[in-house]
Amino acid sequence: MHKYFKNRYKTSHLSEQENAELMTRYYEGEKINQLIKDYNIDIHPNSISSTFQLSKVPEKICKYCKSVMCFIPPSKSHQYKKEYVCPSCYHKEGTYNCKCRSCITYKQDEANKRRLLSKKTNKVNDIYDSLLIQKNAISIEDLSLKERAYLGALLRCYPIIQNNFFVFKRRTSSSFAPTIPYSNVIFETLLNKGLLFEVSSNEQSIKLAINIKNTQINKNIFIDLMYPKRIENVDEELFELIRDVQIYESIEYFTFITQKFMLPYFTQSETADKFYILFKRILASGYSTSQLYNFIYISIRNTATKNNCSRQNIDYLDAIYIALANRYSSAIAENWSIKNYNRIYQQKGSELFKLISNDLLGIGETLFYKPFDI
Repeated sequence: MHKYFKNRYKTSHLSEQENAELMTRYYEGEKINQLIKDYNIDIHPNSISSTFQLSKVPEKICKYCKSVMCFIPPSKSHQYKKEYVCPSCYHKEGTYNCKCRSCITYKQDEANKRRLLSKKTNKVNDIYDSLLIQKNAISIEDLSLKERAYLGALLRCYPIIQNNFFVFKRRTSSSFAPTIPYSNVIFETLLNKGLLFEVSSNEQSIKLAINIKNTQINKNIFIDLMYPKRIENVDEELFELIRDVQIYESIEYFTFITQKFMLPYFTQSETADKFYILFKRILASGYSTSQLYNFIYISIRNTATKNNCSRQNIDYLDAIYIALANRYSSAIAENWSIKNYNRIYQQKGSELFKLISNDLLGIGETLFYKPFDI
């Protein structure tokens, strides 16, 4: 029985007038134990409001089955909250997101529509026809390599709880991808492609569903996403993914080193906007991620040493950029030998890095320490 109906029978022995009196006395603040005794209700005091009779509200019509909805009497601590439930299909309207079957199906349909709209095609009429009849989830065969890698890394950090759902905690750091900006890009990509859709949310967390076909009957689909087989040839799509991971790992490292030298705080988004192209250029010049760490560390250290005692207000981000670009140019021109720098304790390899390096490429930390190109 649905949770909003399971305790209502416990006050069914009361008349309509007695039920009204009970609720009035409850909201006026009388002791709950006394009310339970006076009205002979078998319920824990904390749950007494769940026994109050639901009242139909003629002007509230369920948007799915068109039944008249019922007002849910709230607890005393939330007595001004207005929530309604449909006695036929259990759809709920009010403060929080509804998780009834109809709402979940609707959100899945919307995710499927976004997936279809994202595909480039000149057959516009065919698209609209498909939108009208598309009811299923997305086939695993339709996913690109990048989409598979994103989902696989995500699943390593956020286990599926039931019905393809997982919960993303808003204020908890995650190791599925390097930096918050890159993690946000990945989430946005998967949502826009219809591979994820939001089920419900609050201030602390978001419940998401993975919109992949047949995962309820074939759990190997999730295993294959999380631990993919090694590939023989690196194509442009995988290479682009590898570069992004290398660059955002370097941006993450940049954040830690500026804090180590007590420089002003720079957001990871600011750093990405400023350094993404330069970092990409350095990696394309035959340097590894660990050698890029060398460029970053020394440039930040030298900038901090030079300016920490200065009374002048300087733009540290610009100063570090100039120092790093100059050091890179000198290294190229004079053929410097650049030492590998290790990861620092605070920065672990992300799950996306591990999925690429260990599973897809089979080279482990070599991807970090050795230059990589197609």
